[in-house]
Amino acid sequence: MSGALPTELAALENLEVLWLFKNQFSGPLLQAWGSSLLVLDVYENQLTGRIPGNPLSNVQSLQQLVLGKNQFSGPIPNAVGALSELTVLNVEDNALTGDFPSTLGALGNLVTLRLGNNPGLGGEIPALLFDQLTSLEEMRMSGLALTGDLNAQDWGNLLSLRVVDFSNNNFEGFPVNITVCENLEELNLSNNPSLGGNIPEAIDELANLKVLMVASSGLIGNLTDAVGNLPALGTLILSTVGE
Repeated sequence: MSGALPTELAALENLEVLWLFKNQFSGPLLQAWGSSLLVLDVYENQLTGRIPGNPLSNVQSLQQLVLGKNQFSGPIPNAVGALSELTVLNVEDNALTGDFPSTLGALGNLVTLRLGNNPGLGGEIPALLFDQLTSLEEMRMSGLALTGDLNAQDWGNLLSLRVVDFSNNNFEGFPVNITVCENLEELNLSNNPSLGGNIPEAIDELANLKVLMVASSGLIGNLTDAVGNLPALGTLILSTVGE
């Protein structure tokens, strides 16, 4: 299906689930939604313009906001941080810009966070995110312009994490204490040229780790023997990691 999103959708006060993914809808996102909406999924369309903040802040029941693979531009609105019931936020593969919104740290029920491939979205990840998002299982932030020292962050509250993809950014500092995240299955820090440091000896505490990718990240020193003690490891990519 194609064309603009019908404005009549906003009048459906009992609408709870709206799945419009993988169509050819174009134009802006609607400026109003029914207050009963739980799921808004417009993944992989041709929608444009800014993500409107005020309409979303009026849908306090929203649990899944999936806007990925469109052509949205501008910043992630601060109003998204007011969606306290949100478990899934996916805005990957758009043209979003601005700094990482600190308000996302208020989404205490968030399980999946996908922001990847928005090269104009940058800044540092706020410490509040590491402190408050205790339900988070998936952090996909590849292909942004993020900076900061990952080793300075406290990963101890993110014990549910299964996937961390911070590849293709400008981070520094291998996150040594990420080894407390014992459920971690995938860690991708590739193409962060200034990451530096080395894979910690405690890496073998990640018994569920299946994927470890740190290519082109400026790591130095010898490869720790502990990598050989990862029973689930199926993919290990260390190419061009320094001398």
